[in-house]
Amino acid sequence: MAGTNLVVREAPAVGPGSRRYRLDCAHGSTSAVVLPGGSPLGEQIALQMLLLRHDRDNGCRCSRELRPEYAGVARA
Repeated sequence: MAGTNLVVREAPAVGPGSRRYRLDCAHGSTSAVVLPGGSPLGEQIALQMLLLRHDRDNGCRCSRELRPEYAGVARA
């Protein structure tokens, strides 16, 4: 597997409006489910936690390219 791949899909089996995040790299996979009803900021925090957890659990830094503070994306 080349690079880091983040996939976001609806997760209707979990509940209406739920979304499953899956992050894959050559070192492993990490997933999380975000339930509906939270704020957009809460979803961003959940995504950041997923990225950090992936690197910690898999002993890599592959998610760095997806994190705004490392990708050079301007922060509000």
